[in-house]
Amino acid sequence: MNDQAIKSLLGFLLENKACIIQYLDYFEPSDLRKGILSIPESLVNDKCKELILPKLAPNIKDYKISFSSDFIFLDLNLNIKQLGPFKAMYLLSVEDCLFEPRSHRISFSYREDIRPQGNPMQSMMLKTFLLNQGTLLQKAVGLSKSNAIRVTRTHVSVDLDQIPIFSASFFDKLSIKYLQSQDGKFTCNFTFLE
Repeated sequence: MNDQAIKSLLGFLLENKACIIQYLDYFEPSDLRKGILSIPESLVNDKCKELILPKLAPNIKDYKISFSSDFIFLDLNLNIKQLGPFKAMYLLSVEDCLFEPRSHRISFSYREDIRPQGNPMQSMMLKTFLLNQGTLLQKAVGLSKSNAIRVTRTHVSVDLDQIPIFSASFFDKLSIKYLQSQDGKFTCNFTFLE
């Protein structure tokens, strides 16, 4: 790592020290020394929820993520005005993780399973709606008007550059490669770029 990269890293750490300190307990120093970043479910489900959920409101009321068998399991509690409350379950598989200077994206293939939480009429409305609109995830992301997430019937792509913390110049000095989703951890390899 060159002089400028070290200065950039130190600047980023100091600018964000209050935020960073509260997350340090979730990571293993021995992993970080080896260039391995293992993000535990508990960090995403508990600590980060207060940052993530407000950005998904009002359509996504709650979520839970699990990492197992190289899949990401996502359970959502949705409430779409025209359709009411739903439980949506997703099976995601990482297809691409691009984390390089000026480009920070992650893409998944997914399968969706929707369970209405209301009456039988709601179930019929949902079937009609999905025939015309695609998946419920497409509709929920569309209603949230998020620039960070793009969804088709089978794929979802997250442009991390649209999320404020990832726009910091520090992240342009970092390369991350996806390794696996196992045993409650989303694991990547990281290196600092010159």
